[in-house]
Amino acid sequence: MSNLKFTDKINELLAENASIWANLGTGSKLDLKNKEAADKRWEEILDEIKLLDTELWESLIIDQTVEEDDFEEPSFINKGVLAEKNANMPKVCNISDDEECWSCGA
Repeated sequence: MSNLKFTDKINELLAENASIWANLGTGSKLDLKNKEAADKRWEEILDEIKLLDTELWESLIIDQTVEEDDFEEPSFINKGVLAEKNANMPKVCNISDDEECWSCGA
């Protein structure tokens, strides 16, 4: 299997996670209804990513354990790290180009 197929699958998984969190509490058909269910699905997604790309999985796990208090500038976590990691990912949110997305880093 080529790396492109892995990348496509990982992009689908990350887009699913973004959709889960974007729909949480909306009452839509994609709403998982509570944070525990969303967290559980994220853990399942992480397990799938681990099988496809261990390096990406490790970086996602590290991001989850970082506390904002560990940095002088907390926005570094959300803006710099996400934007750099997701630079090649398709935009999965519906915000305008002059706004900043906290979910996908776009």
